[in-house]
Amino acid sequence: MISLTDGLPDSLIIHGIEYKIKTDYRTWLRLMDTSDYKSLFIGKVPPLSKELIQEIQRFISRGEDSKGEEDSSPIIDFKLDADYIYSSFLQAYGINLLKADMHWFEFMALFKSLPEETIMRKIIEYRQYDGKDEELLRLKRAWALPEKLTEEEKAAGDYFEEVFG
Repeated sequence: MISLTDGLPDSLIIHGIEYKIKTDYRTWLRLMDTSDYKSLFIGKVPPLSKELIQEIQRFISRGEDSKGEEDSSPIIDFKLDADYIYSSFLQAYGINLLKADMHWFEFMALFKSLPEETIMRKIIEYRQYDGKDEELLRLKRAWALPEKLTEEEKAAGDYFEEVFG
């Protein structure tokens, strides 16, 4: 969460040592795709540990609790939804995300506050819909994210392609 009095964090404390980090939203979006935590750090990189992972997760969530969001089905895929996120930021804020430099906390604060008339907010509402209206259920299916495969399912698919492809 953004602090209007303390500014935005630019480091993580791991085992009592401060490590400077890259704060640009693109860096943190890339992390979600690659899991390459070393690319987050400027200079010295801490060793992989449980505390490091917890601090990275805390930074990604901006120190916020999940507020009861225990549903395991994701409603956003920053990679697949990139066009809609880009156009929504441009529409709502006049921000061109391809050119903007923005701290992760700023990006997420703006993302979470996208107005209802933006396409990304509408997509999120469709994906979260839990009623009986047939049209909204159709839109929910149309905008649903693809199911993620387990490692075992990926390996089976790769093997199938290798044998029969």
